[in-house]
Amino acid sequence: FDIPALTLLYLVVFLAMNAVFAGLWYIEQDKCCDDPTMTYAQVFDFAIQTSSTIGYGGYWPKGYFNNAMVVLLSVLSILLSTVYAGMLFFKFITPECNIEFSNIITMSNVMGTPCLEIRVGNVDG
Repeated sequence: FDIPALTLLYLVVFLAMNAVFAGLWYIEQDKCCDDPTMTYAQVFDFAIQTSSTIGYGGYWPKGYFNNAMVVLLSVLSILLSTVYAGMLFFKFITPECNIEFSNIITMSNVMGTPCLEIRVGNVDG
């Protein structure tokens, strides 16, 4: 997989997930923070702050539904970030096997049993 494409996919999923949660909070009567005058941009900002674990500053969730949504968004965000970090880590630690097979195959007799021998070597030394 390609790192720029993976990063772009991560950003798109991250923003889409936050947009969905912001939309759910926005259609609720008291929005996320018991302030019905909040705009969608403010609610989206709250979702980003929640998912990135930055902190709320002037906003905090109020009510059982909003707290449950915060927990769900936090868990999904941590899961998404962990999968992204794991895929990046996997990309960098994956060993590359650089082996070469000999063009010669030999037959030998080992303690009365015929054996086929193929030589394999590490090209990097």
